[in-house]
Amino acid sequence: MGFIQKEVLSALEESGRDNWTSRQMTKLTSEGLLPKLIRTTQPGTNKPLYVWEETDLDQIVTIYDLLEYYGGSHEAVSLVLWLEGYGISLDLLRRTFLRPIENYLQRLTQRETDPDEIAFSVSSIALMLLNKLQFTPGLDAILII
Repeated sequence: MGFIQKEVLSALEESGRDNWTSRQMTKLTSEGLLPKLIRTTQPGTNKPLYVWEETDLDQIVTIYDLLEYYGGSHEAVSLVLWLEGYGISLDLLRRTFLRPIENYLQRLTQRETDPDEIAFSVSSIALMLLNKLQFTPGLDAILII
């Protein structure tokens, strides 16, 4: 038998982790951070009952602690969970990496869409960085300009 959401919230509160609500847990589950609930039936009836397995409790506690540590950053938490070997959806990881890459690309290309304008923007930035690095002490041995 698994643990329903109320039981997990009670266990978290008993361990001093009392900042979550049922609504937050549901949102974190739908976003892919918390493990998916498993559908079973209530004993003696056919009513559905959604539970987490005992093995999921460690991941739930880890997610709580990581969200506290990283100030609620879902991107940072999903990356740490993935690196620790927890089952994180690939879509969540893809969004984690694509958002900053797309923002960087927008800044780099200055929102241009014409290939010639993009090449000009990128080469202007590269030339500016090379000029700045040219006068950085200690880099003359690394850079050949």
